[in-house]
Amino acid sequence: LFSCFLAMRKRFSLFVPIGVTLLVLWMYDGSQSLAHNVVIAQASLFLIPAAGFLYRDDPPASLLAVMREAPPVACWMLGAGVCELSPQAWDVDVRGRHGAVPVRCWGSPHRNVGLVVHVHGGGLHGGSFIAEQHVSQYLSVAANVCSVGYRLAPEHKDPVAVDDVEDAVRVLWPSAADVRGKPRRLVLFGISAGGYLAARVALRLASTETLLVMVAPMVSPTFFGPSQHQYARAVWGHQQNAWSWRWFLGESAETGHVDLLRAAEDGEKFPLTYVAVATRDYLRDQGVALAVSLNRTKQLVALKEWDTSHLGCKVRGFWDQCLGGARDRMIDFLRAAGT
Repeated sequence: LFSCFLAMRKRFSLFVPIGVTLLVLWMYDGSQSLAHNVVIAQASLFLIPAAGFLYRDDPPASLLAVMREAPPVACWMLGAGVCELSPQAWDVDVRGRHGAVPVRCWGSPHRNVGLVVHVHGGGLHGGSFIAEQHVSQYLSVAANVCSVGYRLAPEHKDPVAVDDVEDAVRVLWPSAADVRGKPRRLVLFGISAGGYLAARVALRLASTETLLVMVAPMVSPTFFGPSQHQYARAVWGHQQNAWSWRWFLGESAETGHVDLLRAAEDGEKFPLTYVAVATRDYLRDQGVALAVSLNRTKQLVALKEWDTSHLGCKVRGFWDQCLGGARDRMIDFLRAAGT
């Protein structure tokens, strides 16, 4: 209905909402309810690419607000406990340098197998606990998982989001009381923009007890490979990617300090890193380039590729394919410490 409304306002063909509907059906996995699998997990992300076909310039702030509020509104409309907090989840209050940083954790009160910090995606300007809580619960088989609600662009420019995630990690990692365990090793995990922010924090921590897991990551605001041309008009394409970096960086013309590929080429100390990319993804070649660079310095654990699109990893039907290997690697890493 929302895409129909936009189509009418912009006098676009109804092929736009029809296309979004077909995308929903294609991503649907029959083993779960449509509400759980698609509406909750993807509501905000569907609107971002849809807006890309309707606006040549930056979409208005009102549309950005709707994109952010889509998952909570969907929860309210669907009811029936679709978005209720799992009994094995709890919230943590973190006071960071920019104010309160909300954190939600999943796991077991008595678990002692390390900590996974999940940094949600959303193009640096969207996403939330709700949009990726199913991923957090999937990963909680490996260890306690804490997801960080960092501040978003364009209201908050770089490095505010990185600061928020770092502040949360420094509180959660050494504090057994907050995460109901005694973590000795840390996994920083993120999909898309979450992978980018996780890497920025990993570089700040410079810890040998950290594993960085990046799935379909944003890597660089300036690198363009064949996939950037091949999938320029994909669900996540050139226009959406440009908005993200522009909103995140603001008016700054200097991008070297935010470019992960440049950081790797300059010899900055990345932790052991696991990179997974999607075959049909605009960001594919950025992830591959980063993995190749890290492999030269023996910091790459593995580079995996799965046959889907950028958003495929957020859908249950692809979890074992694109997240299963990452989860297994997390378990091996955490158990290797003798925890």
